[in-house]
Amino acid sequence: ADQFNIINLRKNSNLQNLNSGNVSNESKIDFETKKTDFTLIDQNGNKVSLSNYRGKKVVILYWAVWCPPCKEEVPIINELSKEYNDAIFLTIVSPTLGENSEYKTYQEEIAAYIQKNNIEVPVLIDEGKKCLDIYGIERYPCTIFVDEYGDIREKVGSKEKSGKLTKEEIIKKLEEY
Repeated sequence: ADQFNIINLRKNSNLQNLNSGNVSNESKIDFETKKTDFTLIDQNGNKVSLSNYRGKKVVILYWAVWCPPCKEEVPIINELSKEYNDAIFLTIVSPTLGENSEYKTYQEEIAAYIQKNNIEVPVLIDEGKKCLDIYGIERYPCTIFVDEYGDIREKVGSKEKSGKLTKEEIIKKLEEY
């Protein structure tokens, strides 16, 4: 009943990235416990570490500004962050500029998106794509569920299938663990 969709990083190059030092010491996965931690900078310039939220369930949405399904899920995460008190909601945005972007930098594009859409949930910027490597992100959006102990419970989204979820699907998954 409690089957997890744990990311198997041992079988891909992410293990090499971790061992070669390409991922900062503040961002890592412990393969034995499946605990992850990262420290990224949010849209306001604050450092945010996943480990700060131990004791709470965490939903992480990994997305990109140019991704149409992401533009549908980010407002859902934003809404849930205000309504659902039993979990922490974070988004991690890929630092890539959309192909047809009117902006000169991804920082400008991200800031404009946040302002235009009244996004209040933390938007962490994955400089150096640390979390992309840690979580083995292959397609946007990707939704990652972390339990109160810091263990990855589920990763929704793979090369074959988008991780876009509805509000109801997110709540149901949170109530499963």
